[in-house]
Amino acid sequence: MKFSKSLFVGLLLLLCGCRDETFDQEPREGCEMDKVIKSKAPAKAAIVGKWEWVETTYSSRGAEKVTENPLTTNKTVVYEFERDTLSVYENDTLAEKLAYEIRHWGEGTNTVDEQLVIILRRAKTGEHLGTSIMFLSTASTCLRLVNSYDDAGGDMLFKRAD
Repeated sequence: MKFSKSLFVGLLLLLCGCRDETFDQEPREGCEMDKVIKSKAPAKAAIVGKWEWVETTYSSRGAEKVTENPLTTNKTVVYEFERDTLSVYENDTLAEKLAYEIRHWGEGTNTVDEQLVIILRRAKTGEHLGTSIMFLSTASTCLRLVNSYDDAGGDMLFKRAD
């Protein structure tokens, strides 16, 4: 439950003005994020496929960071992105089917930023579930969804699985 909640807490946190510095940029083995895709069309093409959950790092003001991963949770998670849908698998079982949209931060307003975000909605009802800042490596091998602001929240890291 904690894993799913961290994904969707992003909307509230992002509305408060999340910045790039709010996530841990420490490189993970084979997952360099120094160059990321900044345009919608290439991001929409590159995200399609299967992504294996590597870890989620939770931050809370005044407390040490906590990192969960498949070993600590005894759970595997795979995100399978199609053209406009996301299937979430937990331990090889379909847990959720969502709709998603990739946009620029502030798109639709007069303060559009070059930062990409991913907006998640329930596939059947369209109910908005959350928005995460998205960092997708130019090599299309690593995906980071940032759901934290000012040392609070959970940031998820995925590696390409296909």
